[in-house]
Amino acid sequence: MSKGRNIEDKTKEVRTIPEMIDPFKDREKVKDEIKCALGGEIFEIASLVFAALGVISEGFNIALWLEPMSWLLLAIVAGVLCLPSYKLVLGICTA
Repeated sequence: MSKGRNIEDKTKEVRTIPEMIDPFKDREKVKDEIKCALGGEIFEIASLVFAALGVISEGFNIALWLEPMSWLLLAIVAGVLCLPSYKLVLGICTA
C-alpha cells in the first residue's frame, strides 16, 4: 500500500433532457417574483413623481390638485409600499 493521498472517484452529474430544456424548477414562482418586482418599480416611480410634485408645488407656492404636504405624504406611502417587493426579490422574506 502506498502512503499517498486517497483519491475518490467523482462521478459526473448527469442532466436529463427535461432539466436541460426547462432550467427553472418552479416557473410559477419566478413569474410571481417578476410581477412583484414590477409592482415595486411602479410604486418607486410613483413615489418619485409624488415627491417631485410636492417640491415643485411648495417651491412655486401653488396647489397642484393637492397641497404640497399631501404630495409628500403620498410619496412616503408609495415608498413604503415598494419595500416588500424588494424584500421578496432579494429573498429576505417569502410570499
